[in-house]
Amino acid sequence: MIINIPSHIENMLIPNLLNWEKITPLIQKIPNDLLQVAHKTVETKLHFANMQLSILNQVYNPPSSFEKNLIKRSMFEGIIVNLVAALEAVAHVINQIYDLNVSYKLVSIDHKKYLEVNGSCLRCKVSVVNQGLGSLLDEFLKKGSPIKNWYQAVIEYRHQIVHRPHYIATQILGVPGYFIPDDPKIIQPKGKTKFDEKTKQFIMPNFTKMRELRDFSEYSFSVVLKIIDGIYLAILEDNKFKLRMADIFNF
Repeated sequence: MIINIPSHIENMLIPNLLNWEKITPLIQKIPNDLLQVAHKTVETKLHFANMQLSILNQVYNPPSSFEKNLIKRSMFEGIIVNLVAALEAVAHVINQIYDLNVSYKLVSIDHKKYLEVNGSCLRCKVSVVNQGLGSLLDEFLKKGSPIKNWYQAVIEYRHQIVHRPHYIATQILGVPGYFIPDDPKIIQPKGKTKFDEKTKQFIMPNFTKMRELRDFSEYSFSVVLKIIDGIYLAILEDNKFKLRMADIFNF
């Protein structure tokens, strides 16, 4: 099987990251190696996810085969891991731009309760220095149930992928496609398939959301792009960042 990776694949991402483009020449002027690496890593991880999404689309259509199915699962895993990595990388960007002084190994895009005690939680610090950015992260990165919260689901899938095999239903009650479970932590769901009178459909335990693998991958990619570009916009519009740039450029 030959997978065709478009020669213009690297140009497919940047038009969707307008604020990444705007802030890049400014960041390049800041003498901070950790910031430069983190900012470049954001782009790299998104490029990886974008390329994997392209391959996933190529192998998705029938006729199917063991080889194609293996590639589908592999591309899904790569997409989820790289999207989470992109969000973690942008957390390092935030840490360096605002001099939050969170230890490199403790930087996380998520709230960390054990760090809140000594004031080392990056998310808590962000809300102090840039309320708009803090609100944006609170809006998109909601935790709780993976059934109700997209971000929690992504985190759970990533954890499952890294630590143990993840389960996929090749079809659900005759509906074609590849479906990922509502909660990947549940290995053996309790309950039986039942008929929903409202939707007039049969529902399988732990597959009630009908998350189709390619649809979920494409949706997750678009949301992460939106989050990251929103983060860079919030930084660009922040007066503290503008003052820092003015100082560097001697405006």
